[in-house]
Amino acid sequence: MSIKEQFNTMHRFRRGEINCLFATQVAEEGIDIPDCDLIVRFDLYDSPIQYIQSKGRARRANSTYISMLEENNMQHFRRLKEATLNASALRRFVSVLSQDRKVTDQDLDTDQRAQDMELESKSQRIFKIPETEAQMTYYSSQQVLAKFVSSLPDGDGLHPEYIVTPTYKGSNYIATLILPDSSPVKTLRGTPQRSKTLARASAAFEACIDMFYRGYIDGHLQSTLKKRLPAMRNARLGLSSSKRSEYTMRLKPDVWSQTGAPAELYVAVFTMDGSALPGKTGRSLLVLTRSKLPALAPITLHVGTTERRTVKPVQYDQSTAVGASEVALIAGFTFTIFKDVFSKEFDCKGENLPYYFAPCSNRDASDVKVDTRRLIDWALLESMAQVNETMPTPGWQITDELAHKFVYDPLDGSRKFITGAVNEHLRPSDRVPAGAPPPKSRGFFRVAGTIADYSNSLSFNARRRVTWDPEQPVYHAELLPIRRNLLCQPEDDETAGCKSCSIILEPMVVSAASH
Repeated sequence: MSIKEQFNTMHRFRRGEINCLFATQVAEEGIDIPDCDLIVRFDLYDSPIQYIQSKGRARRANSTYISMLEENNMQHFRRLKEATLNASALRRFVSVLSQDRKVTDQDLDTDQRAQDMELESKSQRIFKIPETEAQMTYYSSQQVLAKFVSSLPDGDGLHPEYIVTPTYKGSNYIATLILPDSSPVKTLRGTPQRSKTLARASAAFEACIDMFYRGYIDGHLQSTLKKRLPAMRNARLGLSSSKRSEYTMRLKPDVWSQTGAPAELYVAVFTMDGSALPGKTGRSLLVLTRSKLPALAPITLHVGTTERRTVKPVQYDQSTAVGASEVALIAGFTFTIFKDVFSKEFDCKGENLPYYFAPCSNRDASDVKVDTRRLIDWALLESMAQVNETMPTPGWQITDELAHKFVYDPLDGSRKFITGAVNEHLRPSDRVPAGAPPPKSRGFFRVAGTIADYSNSLSFNARRRVTWDPEQPVYHAELLPIRRNLLCQPEDDETAGCKSCSIILEPMVVSAASH
């Protein structure tokens, strides 16, 4: 059928010229004839909404609604029961909704109802400001309130919230206004009104009057609150990812930008109140710079889960004159610390370092009047320059010289040890004692697992080509923790301290810092 034929058929059906009409599923929503007293549905519904919509075609009190089922078809019967049960559950759900969410007959009135509301709104209060002659009505108050909310901090996207409830008698409505948390006025109630729309307008009207007398709205009905723009907003916009090359970026402080052979150096002493490792004693560390460091507050180090140490820096006003040979000694010590302790090597000359490390002598470093040159342990620096780092060779039997040394695995920077005394009861071919921390080398787990295998990080194939001295001594050792950031609390996997183990020193490197 064409569209014209469909309209003609519907017109004839309404006039009674046709008393029976066959329709597709469009009859669920598109056909609404109140005088129809018999509805027969041949195709069953797939949802309770279809059931309710099709049943709604039988609107008269004496109308009959028939659902056609196939005889002895239990599936059709179950679909009918399921639709009726779901429709009843939906009806119960709607019945318990709050009154402000229900559409009543008053809300479904025709144009006459809208005209009555318009006449009623015109008779409502008008707030007029004599100084500016600005006036506010019920409906304009909602616009004023919306502009006020948008002026609040973080007010973008926020809006007033109205909760409309019926009065005790049920004939009127009253609205409660809720404003965002950043508003100076949080909540306020309006006066009872005949409709929900007027109830919302009443609450907005009362809120605007209240904020006007409090000074949050001026005589021109504008908000007195101003948004505070972020500081340095232009700078942050300028430093976008696409404009970085247009600005000079500071990569490090100016004090570290000075290079070249220094003629004098300023000394700062860093002293810890205790030891970072249990049972170990240390000495203060000197930091030498080309210009005096600024005053530094004491630094708290988290050396354990609950243990803390305080590092107190002391700066000296007078500088120390140094020569080229002395700069070379200090630079060698600095390179050794970075290489052996932090596993970092730098390809640069010693005179180009921005700062230097140096060992502190046993003198009292807390005396600010002491000669800073005498604070540097020059004897230790000279001995380190002569010895350098060494690797034990087969046949070494001078065991006392290798006890209490700082050694590290050249193939795994995380394995750094402090040696102890020789274990006379163990040999390199013995199994690794229980309790030793497992190595990270995967090749270790494919071999016999001896002390000699434990002491190196070679690959599986390289282990088969290397033979270690079977007569060399086995040392007690402590594997140092690899945690370096002591300014923060340790993580769960960083709480472990030194771990005891047994190693041979032939695969290891004896650090020059041990001498």
